Amino acid sequence: MNLTRTKNFESECPYLNRIHSISINYAEFPIAGQLSNSFKKIDYSCSENVNCTFKDQYDRCPVYKSAPESP
Repeated sequence: MNLTRTKNFESECPYLNRIHSISINYAEFPIAGQLSNSFKKIDYSCSENVNCTFKDQYDRCPVYKSAPESP
């Protein structure tokens, strides 16, 4: 059973040239042989997403890419 967690993350946004907050969804999943679950960033929500010119070829913004891999 996969669980999803959402966390807000702030970092410097080169598009806005200031600290900006985005909402990131993390998938939580078990790893065989480990007591704790692991996480993976799966998507994000940003109020400036449509206008941003700093996204990479996978449509990921710099703030999302700098976010930690687990919440």
